[in-house]
Amino acid sequence: MAVGFILFDLAMFPVVWARYSLLKEEIELDILGEGGVGAGLYMKIAATVGINVGIWLAGMVVAWFAHCPIPEFGKIERLLERLNRKLRKFQETGIDKGNQLHLATRDKERTNLQSRVRIELNNLPDYQTLRTEFERLRAVDGKVIAALQIYRNRLIDALKAQGGKARFEVEDLMLPVENPHRLVDAATYQRQNLELPYA
Repeated sequence: MAVGFILFDLAMFPVVWARYSLLKEEIELDILGEGGVGAGLYMKIAATVGINVGIWLAGMVVAWFAHCPIPEFGKIERLLERLNRKLRKFQETGIDKGNQLHLATRDKERTNLQSRVRIELNNLPDYQTLRTEFERLRAVDGKVIAALQIYRNRLIDALKAQGGKARFEVEDLMLPVENPHRLVDAATYQRQNLELPYA
């Protein structure tokens, strides 16, 4: 805080000197003028000194309330910043590399496992034929679901045009098995994913 007061005083010295230089000539003219030394001159000098003192006191008050009560705060702050930089560097070079190595190992294991599964599946009897048939069936399922979505959208549009507020029954896996259905409005029903049931 003492350093702050000293710096403030050094900064205020040019301000006070500049104000004194600007008013010096005007005060001399008042003294040498016809009026001599009058009450107006004293008021002007008092106002000048009062303003300078007021500015100085205001700066002292600001310096008092703005100073940090923690001793050696700047030194502690610099130490903390240095430690934070070391921590970030450690995270970038240490932990991140460890994570990358771990992920690379897991990716390699997953790739090897997928390769083994493909080899074993290809060795199964009639695997390619069954796989082709499955892909064809899935393509047909996609067309059926697309047709159902078109039908659902047209149904909801027709109900909206009639001004009706229909409710739809949908399956909710979060409900008990005994009664896994609940009623929803048209907007909620339109957002439901359509799936084909399989035995």
